[in-house]
Amino acid sequence: MLVEILHQYNHGRITLEQYINVLEHLSHEPGSFARVTVQQNQVWQTALQQLQLSPQADAATIQAVIQQRRQLLATLLEQRFPTVYQATAASWQHSMQTVMATLPNAVQRGEFIKLSVAKSFLLHYPPAGVLQQLGYTTITDCLKKHPILEVLAALRFTETDQWMKKFLSQYHQLSPDDFEERPVQILVLPANQWGTAAVNFAKKKKHFFSHLKEYGIVFAFPTVDQVTNQNDLPVFFAMVLHYIFEVNFYTRWVQQHRTTKNFGRLYARILKGDGDICILSQYCLPIIQQYHLKRPQPHPCAFAPHVMPEALHWRKATSALLALLKTQPNYAMVDFWTNCYTAASLINHQLVSLNFADAILSNSTVVTYHVIEDLWNSVLAGYIGDQAVEQNIIEHLAQRYINLEHLFTPIQPYAKSPANGIYHAANSY
Repeated sequence: MLVEILHQYNHGRITLEQYINVLEHLSHEPGSFARVTVQQNQVWQTALQQLQLSPQADAATIQAVIQQRRQLLATLLEQRFPTVYQATAASWQHSMQTVMATLPNAVQRGEFIKLSVAKSFLLHYPPAGVLQQLGYTTITDCLKKHPILEVLAALRFTETDQWMKKFLSQYHQLSPDDFEERPVQILVLPANQWGTAAVNFAKKKKHFFSHLKEYGIVFAFPTVDQVTNQNDLPVFFAMVLHYIFEVNFYTRWVQQHRTTKNFGRLYARILKGDGDICILSQYCLPIIQQYHLKRPQPHPCAFAPHVMPEALHWRKATSALLALLKTQPNYAMVDFWTNCYTAASLINHQLVSLNFADAILSNSTVVTYHVIEDLWNSVLAGYIGDQAVEQNIIEHLAQRYINLEHLFTPIQPYAKSPANGIYHAANSY
């Protein structure tokens, strides 16, 4: 079934067959992809058994059962975190801090831009939207009354894209000395100050959470009318965990690239995300940072073989969230999600996903794009393992592709360079 699913999402310049031929040729392991397909089918069949569903179950039946389990998950979270229903900034922050405290210390801390450097950025290029929202004429006066981390978080929904682009251009001059180790900060922005400004941003994201990777901030921005209800709880906790692990991923990039030439410019590039990249060589595997398949007109790279870091963060978030509930009654009813990252099937030409992220983010519209990214990651993992996939994504994130010849034969120089036509980045940062 893996082949059929990826064929449905493979309209790029490089076909699935070409990708597999390259992997098997370079790795000298011709049976690896066959094992990946068998494993993916086993994951699907095992999940159906745990859900007490027949292998012949139709899409509607499966989706109905998944929504029942999602509701049960919300109930378990309600029992585990009863104060979250107080719908106050303090209760939200307490719940988010409690979740983070269960994670390894290395995930709770990171290498982030110094706050003194951040202040200099704000003074050099004051945020007009923040100042207007809070009623100040200067950023100096604003920072006397409001914590700088709160102001930085609010940039996400108060400033224009043009302003953000100019502000982020200051990052080009960053050096490793402009970073410091400190804890990840969990914030809940006051709804009475920021709620109205956050409404459109919340509608775009379809939830009330975001983060700033470079400053180590994970924050909630409840709008003035936001009230916690049980159905929101899986998204609430999953997004917090997802963003914490994503922040950790980017701090690991900083730690591993301290001696890299053009550090600041490369750091700005990875924060910006995908450029307009088209891979022209079957030996270059794109690294895609955004969920293009959820857009009306997806980026062409989304339909070619690739890997994606977002799927790695979701795996860790899923595992961490389920670990919080292991002592709760009826936990066994949601435990099937532990290994459902690649659980999907085509039923009457309709893609049905059991992936955790797809399940909790589906509402009136069924979401399936997360499982596709997990499937693409699983193909390469079948040859080098999950940990090596993650390490190679971190290592090559700034260049936006993994050279497969170097991956399998690192002692042999590659015949061409990006400048010789392997790829082009029409809008590189």
